[in-house]
Amino acid sequence: GFSDALLIKEKASYQHCIDELGKVKYSDFKAQFTELEDFENIECDFGNSYRWMGGQEPIGGIRIQTVRLNNSLSATVAIQYTDYNPENEENTYWGRNILINGESKWYLEN
Repeated sequence: GFSDALLIKEKASYQHCIDELGKVKYSDFKAQFTELEDFENIECDFGNSYRWMGGQEPIGGIRIQTVRLNNSLSATVAIQYTDYNPENEENTYWGRNILINGESKWYLEN
């Protein structure tokens, strides 16, 4: 699931794209938006990356950074994304998200 705060933040992140697309007549859309760059220029390239991980490649795994018990029924877990680099035989870490367990469900809180 997703926290209410994250849903509000995500919905707001689409507003610029909505505003920009509102300026384009539907009949002109196919002619004006033929390349990925056209969508990037108006911040409407949502399918171009993995949203919460940041990047264009899928992750290899995660590592748990911290676990904090909020109470007897809830915990907050900070995770970091990882991928294995065969050249130096090490994991590369990037990005971070927060997961919260509450009411028997996990929520993405980032």
